[in-house]
Amino acid sequence: MQFDPNRNINMLLVKTITQSSSDQRKGRAGRTDAGKCFRLYSSETYDKMERNSRPEILRVHLGHALLKLMELGVVPLEFDFVQSPSRDLLDAAMETLESVGAVVGRKITELGKWIAKLPIDPKFGKFIHDAIKDGIVIEAIILSACCTAGGSIFYRSGTDEEKSLADKRKIRFCHEGGIS
Repeated sequence: MQFDPNRNINMLLVKTITQSSSDQRKGRAGRTDAGKCFRLYSSETYDKMERNSRPEILRVHLGHALLKLMELGVVPLEFDFVQSPSRDLLDAAMETLESVGAVVGRKITELGKWIAKLPIDPKFGKFIHDAIKDGIVIEAIILSACCTAGGSIFYRSGTDEEKSLADKRKIRFCHEGGIS
């Protein structure tokens, strides 16, 4: 997971592993019996990898972490993190929690406790909570999942000619103003 501040969401991104991850995986080869490790990249690629990954607390939106701390009775803005996020990020996360109703007056609400049980961004937790009441929870879960996808959720296979033909067939469903 990685937080994208431009889109204000956590995303699953496909990215190169770190050297420490690679070494850990190598260590698994032969753990219970003789084994070998085959790496599908060059030593030059390995040398270009980051040595270690950044701590998760510095990579994700802090809303869910703050909710979990509050659920445990910890005041997150006073918590002594091993690698502390910036005060601006903590304040932004708290503002998000207040805007969705998970926190009121720096205290966790019943909604916040419910959202804290979900392993997702609190905004999507609120969205799903409201969707349950409206009877559209499946649609909300699908939309939430689509919003956290790092790249395009659409895969276009085929030759260039097949892709071009598919594009031409979709034109009749397009409207310049986005309204049909």
